[in-house]
Amino acid sequence: MNRVGIITNIDANHGSCIFNASVCNLIQKMNPDSDVHIIDYLNPRWRLIELVRSLKLNKNIPFYNLQRSITLARFVRNEVPSESLLSFRNYEQLCKELDSRHYSTLITGKVVWDISNDSPTKFPNVYWFSEKMLTQKIAYAVSGHRTNLDIFKEYKKRVFEILASYQLIGVRDDMTQIMMEEAGVDKVVPVYRISDPAFLYNPKPIEPQELLSKFKIPPDQPILGLLYYGKEKISHKICEHYHNKGYLIINFNMYNPYADVNIGHRVNPDEWAAFFKQLTFCITDRFHGSVFCLRNDIPFVAIEPYQPKTLLNSKIFSLLKDFGIENICYQNTYLPEFDLDHFLSTCDQVEFNWKRGLSVGVRSRLLAQNQSQRDFLKLVKKQIELSHPAE
Repeated sequence: MNRVGIITNIDANHGSCIFNASVCNLIQKMNPDSDVHIIDYLNPRWRLIELVRSLKLNKNIPFYNLQRSITLARFVRNEVPSESLLSFRNYEQLCKELDSRHYSTLITGKVVWDISNDSPTKFPNVYWFSEKMLTQKIAYAVSGHRTNLDIFKEYKKRVFEILASYQLIGVRDDMTQIMMEEAGVDKVVPVYRISDPAFLYNPKPIEPQELLSKFKIPPDQPILGLLYYGKEKISHKICEHYHNKGYLIINFNMYNPYADVNIGHRVNPDEWAAFFKQLTFCITDRFHGSVFCLRNDIPFVAIEPYQPKTLLNSKIFSLLKDFGIENICYQNTYLPEFDLDHFLSTCDQVEFNWKRGLSVGVRSRLLAQNQSQRDFLKLVKKQIELSHPAE
């Protein structure tokens, strides 16, 4: 039996959990005779950051973050076959460790290829499988969106040496595609631009009435999903605006003190995904929040969670650009010219125009991107079938 290991990180984030479950489930479905599982790796510094974040107290619901971490950990334990790579070893030693486990194929994915001075992981790290490894290597929807291209130039030769040993690479954003082209990787390895695997995620079916009843949410009131963790002044004004419109405001992600309902600590990833179908409108600073609005045809505006160095560094902007809606649905609250009243007017405009034209283009591009990803999965399947465990 082929053993397929997908090295990524498991953290307390609904979208991250769905990414991991999606990749694992999609590859397992395409390769039913293979043993497919996640290899969870976080370097010690990153793991400490996750622990500190989970212990941070919040207003009204003090242990919101800790409860959220427990809820998501339970989902991973029950739904995602996984094993850990716990080690203080260096890059070469970690790659040898992976090679010694005799996988037939190793896959890397998610935001793990950043090359910059402020990245939580330095280059190269274990997510860049060494060219010395005998195991077959594939990248699936991998991203290095926070990369500093000036620093990247110093490592182009090393990037090429490593990635030239890969059999197949799928990138999910503009920055990572440029990295492959700048290093010349696309000249020696098939490189494909694909969408995030969460677009093909198949959550457990949940009845809408059951979901709303569980969290005591009235079914007959318009709902704003406010998945926004940023500036309190903006949150306050958003909620005031939508209360005046008669909306109930729910947050099912990180805690927001201005939402009417905060349930991000209680919903598992399947419930999180199902909630998007109940929204009238959504304002989100979550990448996968945008993904699920797009796949569920929900009008939304995406807010930049942090100030990107350039637009090329923004994974949200790149995503919306793929759908041709970056000029209306993307907002950066860190820009000096950002105006809150204009922002709220834009939200109203997006909601008004969604069913009057915007939705048609989104649905068309969604179908095309999903087909491209399925075609990529067929290539992955073929590579796995041809593979043999490392000796």
